[in-house]
Amino acid sequence: MSGQQFWGYKGYIQKNGGEILYDAGSCCIAHYSYPEDTRYFVRCEFPVKTGLNETSSPEIWTSRESEAKYLLDNPDKVVDWLRRRIKADPKFSRYVDQPVIEMDHRLPNYGGNPQLLAKTPQYIIFRCHWAAREKYELAAECNPRGSHDSTPMWAVNLSKKEADALLAHPERIAPFFHAMQAKYPYGD
Repeated sequence: MSGQQFWGYKGYIQKNGGEILYDAGSCCIAHYSYPEDTRYFVRCEFPVKTGLNETSSPEIWTSRESEAKYLLDNPDKVVDWLRRRIKADPKFSRYVDQPVIEMDHRLPNYGGNPQLLAKTPQYIIFRCHWAAREKYELAAECNPRGSHDSTPMWAVNLSKKEADALLAHPERIAPFFHAMQAKYPYGD
């Protein structure tokens, strides 16, 4: 089914790197395959209001170890590198020409076992590494539970064994789906 384009929750799955293994109409079984990933993040704070926060930090990173090594070996060039990256990406336009705020930076929780590589009052550089992994889901359209529920889909995680068993017997998908929706009305 990988060549077919979907809308709604199935489109959301595809947009986020998932593949629909079986479309059961009211629900589907999706598979995600994430390769190993290492990223080097450079964070500094700017006086740019985001939501309730008076300051914010654009997410700037590189996956090239040589580029990270260059920044670590040349701390006086980090802010200039960051400004070039900000100017090159239109989504960061509100950060252009804003002053860098000096502060005591903390590692954000991005997952990937963050490792602090450099810290100054102006910026931090850290590395995150995610091992390769696979994920299976039973997914369906979300039924909003309130005015603030903007979840794009309802889903429960499946083990590979559960996914394989359901794919081998598609007639079991609908009853399993209804049982899981009763047990986990908000997904898991």
